[in-house]
Amino acid sequence: RTSLRGVVVEASSLRAMSAAAGVVAAIASGLANGSWNVPTKSQAPRCLHAGEVWKWENIWFLFNAMLPFINTAFVVAVVGAETLGTIYGNAESSELWAICASSLLWGFGGVGFGQAVKRCGIALGTSICMAVIIALGTALPAIVEAENLTTAQAVGTSVG
Repeated sequence: RTSLRGVVVEASSLRAMSAAAGVVAAIASGLANGSWNVPTKSQAPRCLHAGEVWKWENIWFLFNAMLPFINTAFVVAVVGAETLGTIYGNAESSELWAICASSLLWGFGGVGFGQAVKRCGIALGTSICMAVIIALGTALPAIVEAENLTTAQAVGTSVG
């Protein structure tokens, strides 16, 4: 038994609610992941592409260029410009350059992913991109931090 805001709840009920929330989250993320490029398809409902098929460049521009601007304005409005100025002022220049380099690579990745989907289709393009991301995401930390890895970790990374 667990007390949740004064209400006694059975632990099995909490597990069931947690499992249900996980299933709902998985379904929602699957729908979002599978429908991001609906506006590029001629079979899409007319309200999504307004009679014209969107090119991947338009979608990329909207989600990778315009939404970050909106998010940045929202963060500045919530956190405040003075706070962000203090944060950036206290950061090392190497940290700021690392952020810029990562952002640039993120942009190249977005363009590359869009081209892969355009040229190979959704299923094959996404599969190839995810395989490359997983391989690089596994190998690069091991390469960069090779001196800190134990033998078991290195073997596990290589085999896994």
